[in-house]
Amino acid sequence: MNALTAADFEALKQLPSGWFRAEHLPFNRPIFRCERLEQRGKLLRRVLGTYPNIWSEYKRIDGED
Repeated sequence: MNALTAADFEALKQLPSGWFRAEHLPFNRPIFRCERLEQRGKLLRRVLGTYPNIWSEYKRIDGED
């Protein structure tokens, strides 16, 4: 797995506590950034809703950064 980039670290600093939706985050390309952070073990993801109205929420995994 690739290391975190400077943009990843900057995004981590701006994440809210608890569950959140990526499209409401205040930085560029938030859905892409959350997918990267999930792949690198920094976020948990859950899928909510019923088809066809589904969405993802993310939560930061506390630990060393």
